[in-house]
Amino acid sequence: MTVSCKNEACNWRLHASLLCDGHIFQVKKLKEPHTCSSINKCGNKVAPQFWIYDRIIGWLRKEGDLSPIELRRRLLQFHHLKLPYHRVWREKELAMSMIHGNWADSFESMEDFKEELLKRNPDSVVKLKLDVTGDKHYFHRFFICLHACSMGFLAGCRPFIGLDGCHLKKKYRGVIMAATSLDGNNGLFPVAFGVAESENSDSWT
Repeated sequence: MTVSCKNEACNWRLHASLLCDGHIFQVKKLKEPHTCSSINKCGNKVAPQFWIYDRIIGWLRKEGDLSPIELRRRLLQFHHLKLPYHRVWREKELAMSMIHGNWADSFESMEDFKEELLKRNPDSVVKLKLDVTGDKHYFHRFFICLHACSMGFLAGCRPFIGLDGCHLKKKYRGVIMAATSLDGNNGLFPVAFGVAESENSDSWT
């Protein structure tokens, strides 16, 4: 079997033969690289969705969060596929949902998460605030102060608490807020943390 680039002016060729088992092809000859001016003017019709998804999820599982721009660059570098940004972004979103679960669905488990925290960490302070509109509930704020952290602060930290916030810039925005202290070795000691819609006097208190 011989395959060639769809661009007739390109010199790329691959020749493979079927082995005796009748199921596996062995590449006998490969002439590369592509010499056509634009490899992907044909629209990458031979790159189905599942194939692109499989490559992207492999990179994400190995290296963590990669931007669609980086994924698009790798597909071009390693597989000679020049795909539209929105297509790579869509496949990345599907892959991230498979690896970490669906972000939207995770909000439905907040009540269960709160109860499990209190079950595993008795005497902790865990507060969940929801906005109610009709029969629908929307996440607003979440506060956690584990019992071990509060006892550790009282028993071994300096009488000092620092407050800071880190803005979330993905699909679901907000602020991660933290209260920390200093232990006897001048190391940061977590006292409490939470997630809120923004940094303001109401959310801090």
